[in-house]
Amino acid sequence: MEDQNSMIMDMEEQLSLLREENESLKQTVLTVSQEKEQQVNQILRLNAQIAEYMVEKDTDQAELEYDNQEGDTDTSSTPSEITEALKKKIEEVGVQEPYLLVRRNDSIAHFHESFINYGFNKISYVESIRRHGYTFYLASKMYAFDLPHLPSRFQKSHVQSTRSGNYVTNYYYMK
Repeated sequence: MEDQNSMIMDMEEQLSLLREENESLKQTVLTVSQEKEQQVNQILRLNAQIAEYMVEKDTDQAELEYDNQEGDTDTSSTPSEITEALKKKIEEVGVQEPYLLVRRNDSIAHFHESFINYGFNKISYVESIRRHGYTFYLASKMYAFDLPHLPSRFQKSHVQSTRSGNYVTNYYYMK
């Protein structure tokens, strides 16, 4: 009986040690878990701050490029022989919507017909000719006007949808 008591006491002692070790490991895991959570939160804060700074930088850069474009197109005081030499090669137009002046050429694709809304075929066209290796220039001292064409299905739909009461959208075409 004493042997059994002694064995039980030893087992209780071992069990107590195991419980202490288990609690210690739980605390270690909890501490490590809290540290990792803090690190993850810090990473998330830094990512948010980086994204905020990137947007701010892009905004500042776009404003600077816009200001530079505005200055580049003001050539009123520049002699005409110099103006022609000042054509600026551009990769992106930025905030100004471009008019495209392209010499008729069979190797360049036509506007993509699946884009029926205003402007979307221009995007497709610009990307298509850019992939063919063409470059774009911001032309100074340039005058252009849009030649009329027959109303598209989208334009007819637009005219029908805007008629209400005394308000009618009118389109005028030159012949």
